[in-house]
Amino acid sequence: MQLILVGGAQRSGTTLLQTLLVNALQSPNLPEAHILSDILTAYKRAKEFGNKTGYFYATDDDLRSFFQAFAERHVADIVAKAKPPAVLVLKDPNFIQVLDEAEDLFPGSVRIVCMRDPRDIAASFVQIGQRQQSGVPKPGKYERRDINFISKKILASYQPLLRGAAPNALMVRYEEIASDPK
Repeated sequence: MQLILVGGAQRSGTTLLQTLLVNALQSPNLPEAHILSDILTAYKRAKEFGNKTGYFYATDDDLRSFFQAFAERHVADIVAKAKPPAVLVLKDPNFIQVLDEAEDLFPGSVRIVCMRDPRDIAASFVQIGQRQQSGVPKPGKYERRDINFISKKILASYQPLLRGAAPNALMVRYEEIASDPK
């Protein structure tokens, strides 16, 4: 079973790319894979806090083995329920934060990052705020058009790539997908 993981900043085209891939590959269109994203995040955190983790898993291989079994069990459960023919496409914007961990636990996986002009992402968030504004007693950050909050959210999404994470991930530009889906 080929595993494809799609991540990117929110509003960067992850849903569009997932839809195009599942249609082209005749794979089931599944909801966001937040559980797998959480497993990968827990693995990342465990690696970062080796002084605490080392008591339970003495070596990096022991830790990887534990999380790999955990993650593979979850993917096996998805496969058993969804019954994809040959390819499983999972999407969660937060995968962008754990691309290295995904490569570590699923070495044969394809990891794709959706990139979008940050100005367009910000405009999309502002549009969400405008839609939500009616009837909201206390406006949130999107409704108030808090560009500082939105900018920090976008930067945090792409920060791992700026630090050189996931050199083997595929980068896909939203603008290219939207203008030529084939």
